[in-house]
Amino acid sequence: MPRQSGGTPARFLAAVRTGAACLFDDMRLPERRARHLADAATGPDETVTRALDEVARSAWGGRGGPRGGAAGAVGALVRASELSERPHQRSRRLIEAAFLANVTGQLDRVPHLLNDAGQGTGTATGLVFAATAHLLTNGECDVDTARSLLAKALDDLGDDPGGEGWDAYGVLYALLFVSVYSGRPEPWHLLRAALERLDPRAVSALRLCYDAFADPAGATHPVRRLTTAFEDLATDPAPWQFVPLAYAALEAYPPEDG
Repeated sequence: MPRQSGGTPARFLAAVRTGAACLFDDMRLPERRARHLADAATGPDETVTRALDEVARSAWGGRGGPRGGAAGAVGALVRASELSERPHQRSRRLIEAAFLANVTGQLDRVPHLLNDAGQGTGTATGLVFAATAHLLTNGECDVDTARSLLAKALDDLGDDPGGEGWDAYGVLYALLFVSVYSGRPEPWHLLRAALERLDPRAVSALRLCYDAFADPAGATHPVRRLTTAFEDLATDPAPWQFVPLAYAALEAYPPEDG
């Protein structure tokens, strides 16, 4: 018969956590390390939530993201919210999960995640507006309300995307989607005004996409810049780095009918 352990469940889980931390301490496999620690956690633990945050940010930021990419990051953020020590941390992670759920097409999860996140001090309002704008455009085709929300979000953000840039890039990414989807000039005008306020190096892909749609034959030569932009992409680019270039390429080289 198999030998049974005489330890308690708490001692067993503690051993799993210790083993996971030691086994993956070199951070060569951060996703597996984070998930092992999360599986063994029995209550709020900031060490584990930070590890899960990094898994999610890697998927969004294009730094060798987890298996399953941004789709897996939604689950990581939801689990991180469950293990958060403070309400505002829980809220922030659920909002980030809602935004990534939009990006990955998990639209049915977005209303529930935003509702669970609630509103309070320190709420990431930019991402709330971005997630809601995505949902309005995708699910209800309400482009006008989506654009109004994103205009408010841009006013609140100011001119600095911040260190990680989740709020600013999330709002810009959502605004690009609304612009392409609607084909109306107003969202494009709003996007141009926002891009002109930010460091051109930080929003180069978004600017190239804007140029490809707004002035494809203009002096900025967006079509010529496309090849170089794709060549300069990181091996595992973030959605906000790759998707604008894909939109620009489809506009410059539309598929042939039939």
